[in-house]
Amino acid sequence: MEYLKLSAVKKNTTNLNYLNMIAKYDKIIIGGQALDYCVLTSLQQIVEFYENQPEILRKIYLLTDCCSAVDPFNLETHKEYTRIKTQYEINFIQSIDLKL
Repeated sequence: MEYLKLSAVKKNTTNLNYLNMIAKYDKIIIGGQALDYCVLTSLQQIVEFYENQPEILRKIYLLTDCCSAVDPFNLETHKEYTRIKTQYEINFIQSIDLKL
């Protein structure tokens, strides 16, 4: 199993090799701590990289019950996830609903 690590050691860089590799998977499953920081940044990098490839975006599954936020009441974070879900049509699901 591969674990998502998009940001390289240098700040504001993106691991393009990893992004290209995950496109080959049947499903791209995302979960983790800091829903409002690390998870959000990783998700933004993925959807922006694949914004013109809906066949890849449809393979993205954010496991909502496998994430936690540092600040669960941050309205801007909620707005950004709504934008991502609407604009890129990725899957927001609970882990029990994931079919491998």
